[in-house]
Amino acid sequence: MARISLDGLWRLKDTAGRYDINARVPGLVQESFVDNDIMPDPYRGSNEELFKALEDKDWVCEREFFVEDEISGIIELVFEGIDTLAEVYLNDVFIGKCEDMFLTYRFDVRKILKNGKNNLRVVIRSPVREPEKLERAYGELNAAEEKVRGYIRKAQYSYGWDWGLRLAVRGYGDLFM
Repeated sequence: MARISLDGLWRLKDTAGRYDINARVPGLVQESFVDNDIMPDPYRGSNEELFKALEDKDWVCEREFFVEDEISGIIELVFEGIDTLAEVYLNDVFIGKCEDMFLTYRFDVRKILKNGKNNLRVVIRSPVREPEKLERAYGELNAAEEKVRGYIRKAQYSYGWDWGLRLAVRGYGDLFM
């Protein structure tokens, strides 16, 4: 089977049902809000404060794609960067989860992939709410800015730093099969 890029236009929804917008992959949840004229540029003025409302939400990023080649041999779905906590479903079958934004993830999808139309869904969990659950279970860590940040493998600066904005960014890198 030839390599299939899954980059491009996806649907992005929050699990509460408030938002349903276009998103570019590779890209970021916050970037999608700017691209869709829902929120202003976070790097201007104090706009970063507006983006905190997105941190507690879980997001579903979804798209359909078609396979016309013969399905045989090893077929892997490859995520070259996903930020950070995510569950991956192909054709409504759970194929795995991601827990570290610094890793590439590979999932064997040969038995799930179909000739014709396929649906890929990625549920991206809150980088604040999910580590708060771990904090309740294991206790507080000593960290500046956002104390729960040490519980997940995510770029620490995304919770704010003296030189940068707090944008607990969630997003996705290149994606292909």
